[in-house]
Parts: sequence; C-alpha cells; structure tokens
Amino acid sequence: MNATLTEDVRPRLAALVTALEEGGALRSPEWARVFAAVPRHVFVPRWYEQETTDNGVTAWRLRDACDQGRDAWFSAAYSDRTLVTALDPATAEPVGDRTWTGLPTSSGTAPHLVAGMLEELDVRDGHRVWDIGTGTGYLTALLCTRLGSRLVHSSDIAPALSEAARTRLASLGITPHLSVHDARYAHSEHPGRPGRPGFDRVIATCSVRSVPDA
Repeated sequence: MNATLTEDVRPRLAALVTALEEGGALRSPEWARVFAAVPRHVFVPRWYEQETTDNGVTAWRLRDACDQGRDAWFSAAYSDRTLVTALDPATAEPVGDRTWTGLPTSSGTAPHLVAGMLEELDVRDGHRVWDIGTGTGYLTALLCTRLGSRLVHSSDIAPALSEAARTRLASLGITPHLSVHDARYAHSEHPGRPGRPGFDRVIATCSVRSVPDA
C-alpha cells in the first residue's frame, strides 16, 4: 500500500488526518493510523462537480486527472468534502461537454463523516463487520486496514460499483468479501456459527425509507 503514498500524496494525506483530529472526527490513535495509511485518491479517480450552465440548468460536470490535472485531483481527493461519483442513468442527460443533469446515486462520503461513523462503530480486534454500500470502496479499505480483509464483508446493490471497488481495493492488496446484494434482506453469506449472530458490527452508508427487519 505504501507504494501509492508518493511524495505528492503524503503531505496532503497527513494534512487531512490532522484536520480530522483537530475537528474531533478522529478521536482514537487506531483510526488515525488507519486513515493515514489509506490513500483516498485511489477511490475517487473521477467525480462530478455541480454547476449551473449558461442556460441556468443545474448540472454535473465530470472531473478527473486528465481534465483537472494531477494536483487538482489530489486537492479534491484529500479535501474534507463529499465527492459525487455516479449519476442515475435513468435521469442523467447530457447538456454539454462532460456535463449531465441527473440524480447522484453514489459518492465518496466526506472523510469527517466516515471517521465519525467508524469511531462510533466501536470495533474491536477480531470483530466481523458487514459494510452496507460498498460505493467507491474507501470505507471498506479503512475497515480492512483496521481489522484485516477476512473479517470485512461489503455489499452494494450496483454490480458496476462493486466491481470497480474490487479493482481499486485489489490494487492496494486489500481483499475483503465483496458481494452484490440488496441489504433490505439478510446477508446471503452468513458467516456466523449456529446460534450466534453473523456479524459483530454493521455499518451502512446507503439510504433507506425505514430500517429493514433483516
């Protein structure tokens, strides 16, 4: 994993971790160490920024390293903000060069929110975790770095997102249990022993109208 922490990445990642600590999102040395080890830019190679077109239409412009340059890409990746990474194909319509209307369906959640959720998760060594909503794979990578890949199960309802996350995670040597699954139903790979719960912790970064019985 350290091979991705190049000299132009290290100071940005260190600054992000410091900001999360000073802001109170990162409260434990264990999670601070994990955040300092996982390069966020690997998980957001492209993103969408909201803008208003000349016609007054609110739209999303695709950004990536080729469009913005490496420095701008890293600045976005190591900022403490949510980066939209996917649009709903059913609502997305082109309105200009690399620009679409539509509803966001996936994002790289702002690091301070991710850190706060992980701190509240209260995981311990040996805990088995179900990560609902693989998305970019960033939160999954953080969990795997903290607990080890074999203890992390991550699922997403979108096959394309799951496969892209698998590739990014594998590039860092991270190999959790990934599945395409609708989390409104019980996990299809129940890892627990008979009479015991399958997971010690569950963390979800997806939206639901109500908490499912499963």
